[in-house]
Amino acid sequence: MRTQENGTPFEKIICGNEYNTFLLSGTRGTEIMLKLSKICLPALGIALDDVMAPKNSKKDILDMDISLTNISEKLVESMDVQDNLQIIKDLLTPCTRNGKPVDFDFDYRGQYKEMFEAIQWVIEINYKDFFLSLFKEKLTSRLKEVKKKIASESRTT
Repeated sequence: MRTQENGTPFEKIICGNEYNTFLLSGTRGTEIMLKLSKICLPALGIALDDVMAPKNSKKDILDMDISLTNISEKLVESMDVQDNLQIIKDLLTPCTRNGKPVDFDFDYRGQYKEMFEAIQWVIEINYKDFFLSLFKEKLTSRLKEVKKKIASESRTT
């Protein structure tokens, strides 16, 4: 298992419990990344399309007209309960909770907030650079398209 550069596991207190984890192996991490991408990227595309739409060009991000319904529908289309449950378990497998391996069925009975915070933390550790660079690349591409369109429209008027 890979550790931080100094050889120690990643540590975090989540809902009062001490978590430790290591980076996922290259094979396992890639497999989970592809599954997460299949679920998230179509919805992210819809969100970016809404953010970059002409109707939102002069609005603050908090005031933009973004179709949460379309984003939610796209997320739900990609969901398979058993596949997603397995992804969650796979993400939490390298974790310890209070010094013991995570016991999914016992540790998270009624502790769904804790479970989702742990999942978010593991995803951030393993995939933050991937998802941020993908989002940044897509957003930069959209901004260039909008600038070209605005420039060509201003030349024609």
